[in-house]
Amino acid sequence: MHTATGAGLIGLLIAGAASADATSHWQLEKVVEVVRHGVRAPVPWDRRAIEAATGRPWPRWRVADGELTRHGWRAVWLKAQPEGQYYRQHHLISPGCPTTQDVYIYASPRQRTRATATAFSEVAFPGCQLKIHYQHDGNDPLFLTGTQHIALDGKKTTLAVLRAMGGNIQTAQQRWQPAINQLARALCRPAHPCPLASSRWQLRLNPDGRVSVPALDHQAAAAETLRLAWSEGWPAAEVGFGHLRRADDLLPLLTLNSVKYRYTNDIPYLARRLGSRLLAQIIRALSTDAPAEVGRRWLVLVAHDNNIAWLRTLLDFHWQQAGYPPGDIPPGASLVFERWRNTLSGKRYLRIRFRAQRLEQIRHLRPLASAGDLLQSEYRAPGCQQTDIGILCPLNASLKTFSARLDNTILQPFHWPVP
Repeated sequence: MHTATGAGLIGLLIAGAASADATSHWQLEKVVEVVRHGVRAPVPWDRRAIEAATGRPWPRWRVADGELTRHGWRAVWLKAQPEGQYYRQHHLISPGCPTTQDVYIYASPRQRTRATATAFSEVAFPGCQLKIHYQHDGNDPLFLTGTQHIALDGKKTTLAVLRAMGGNIQTAQQRWQPAINQLARALCRPAHPCPLASSRWQLRLNPDGRVSVPALDHQAAAAETLRLAWSEGWPAAEVGFGHLRRADDLLPLLTLNSVKYRYTNDIPYLARRLGSRLLAQIIRALSTDAPAEVGRRWLVLVAHDNNIAWLRTLLDFHWQQAGYPPGDIPPGASLVFERWRNTLSGKRYLRIRFRAQRLEQIRHLRPLASAGDLLQSEYRAPGCQQTDIGILCPLNASLKTFSARLDNTILQPFHWPVP
C-alpha cells in the first residue's frame, strides 16, 4: 500500500534565489492532469432516488440537473489560476498562447466536464480561447460515457465486493450505521417513514456485471448532494433542511460516499477493467519512447470522480486531506502526473500528486495566493525519494509497474480528436 504524504498545505512556489538554486538542476518536462468537474447540480436519478428515500422534495437549483453551476465555474477558476502560474514559473509553458501540440484539453462529453474544461482554460490561458476537445457523439472510450461499456464478470465482481465488505454485508452496514443515523437526522421527517435510514443493504447484480448496493448508493448520493449544496454557497438554513449549520456537521456524512467507493468502486478487478484505457493513455503521454501526438507539455483531462477513483486504485495511491474522509475527491480536485528530468544526470522521474481545495475555500470562493494554498498529497512507493521539489519516482520503472496492472484485453487504439 502506497500512502500519501504531506497531506496538508505544501509550499510549491519558488521563493527567492536560495530556493531557485536548490531546484535549478530539475527540469519539468511534461504534466498530465486529470481533473474532476466542479460543483454541479444533483443528477436527475440521484434527485429522484433521494426524494423517494426521504419522502420530501429537494430544493431546485438554478441550473439543469447535473450541470456545472456558475459558482462551480468560479471555484474551478480559482484553482486553475495558481496552477497556471506555478507551471509558467517552472517553465513548463511559455508566456502567450500555447499550440495544441504543447497544451491539449480533453473532456468527458457531459456539460459539467466540458464547462469545467472551459473555465480551466480561460484562467490558465487567458485570452487564448483554447479549443476543448471531446467526443461529440457522447460515447467516450476513456471515460466510459454513452454507449461505451465494458463487460464485467458478475461472479468475480460479487466476490470482490463481499471481500471488500469483510465477507458479510449486514455486518458492514452495522459498522456504518452511526453515519446513516446522522444522515437520517438531517434529512428525514420526524415520525415519518424514511427508507434512507431503514433500508437494508443488499447486493444487486446488474446486467453489465456491476454490483451495486441500492440503499448505500442512495445514502452516498444524499451525502454528496449535501456537499454540493454547501459547496455552492447555499445558506446553512437551506442545506439539509436546516440541520447542517457548519462544515463540521457535513464532513462526517461524506464518510458514506467514501464507503460506497471503497465497497463498490475501489476494487482492483473493477479498476483494471474500467480504468485501464485511461491509465494506458496517461502512461503513453508520460513515456519518452515516441513524440506525443498532442499536449507535448501539458495534457489536461477533465473527468468524473469515478475515473479518478479507478486510477487511484490502479496506482495503489491513498490519501486523506484536511477534514475530508479517506480517498475523498472533492469537486475540481485533480490527480497530477509530472515528468521531471535531472539536468545533471539526465535521468527522468515521475511525481504524482492529488490536489484539492478545502471545503470552505470552495464554499466562500476564497482566492488562492499560490498553488501552495491547495491541499496536496504525494504518491510514494519503493524506489521513490524525497528531493528539493518533492517525492520523485524513477520514470521508467514506475511506468513499467503501472503498465503491468493494465487489463490488455480491453485496450483499443485511441487517437486524440484534433480540429
